[in-house]
Parts: sequence; structure tokens; C-alpha cells
Amino acid sequence: MSDFGFWELALILFVALLVVGPDRLPSLAATLGQWVGRARNIAAQFKADFMNETHAGDLKKIMNETRGAFDGAQHSISETGAEINRTLRNTDPLVQSIEDQIESGRFTKDTAPGAEDENTAPHDETDARQQDPPLRRD
Repeated sequence: MSDFGFWELALILFVALLVVGPDRLPSLAATLGQWVGRARNIAAQFKADFMNETHAGDLKKIMNETRGAFDGAQHSISETGAEINRTLRNTDPLVQSIEDQIESGRFTKDTAPGAEDENTAPHDETDARQQDPPLRRD
């Protein structure tokens, strides 16, 4: 607001007293005070809206930067995972052979290394059916 000194305010008050008269001057001052209050509220609301929009723009900018960094990190992680996968595939031919069989659908339980069917599996000499039944106490 403008800086009004004592003499400027006294001059404005004197002119208002001459123009309006002493009877209507208090109601004019009340009305003027209401209008000044409304103007201040409108200015404060405008300032708050402007600041919110400015902050919203800043937040959107930060969010886009963060999203870009996240996408870059995600891409980097995917590339690293693919590189590790390629490295692991190339290190062991047996693993590569098994993975190729799995991908082609030729690797099943029956063809898995170490899979034994019932006829070739070693049996324990003591079969559970052949064990003595527990003693009954009457």
C-alpha cells in the first residue's frame, strides 16, 4: 500500500468532512472500511491461488523429473538383469542345456537328470508294511 503520512490523512479527512458532511461521515467510513477489507481478502485469495499454482507447477516438474529418473533406473536394472542372465547361461553348458530343454518343452519330470522311476529307485530293505505291529495292552 501507499505510504500516507499524518498530513496527507488529515487533508483527506478534512476534504471528506467538507464534501460529505459530519452526519454521513461515520457511515461512509464504515462502508469504506468494508470495501477495503473485501479488497484485501480478494488480494490475499489471489496471492494464495497464485502461490498454489506456482507450487503445483514446481511439484509437477519435480514429479516428472523423478519419474524420468525412475524410468532410467528401471531400464538400467532390466539391462543389468539381462546381462547377468546371459552371463549365467554362458558359464555352465549343463545349465544352458537344461534351460533350452525347458524353453522348448522337452524337459519333463521323467527326463530330468536324477529322476528315477519306481523300478530303478533303490528301496529300503525294511518295508513299512513288513514291520511288526505295535503291541496292544489290554
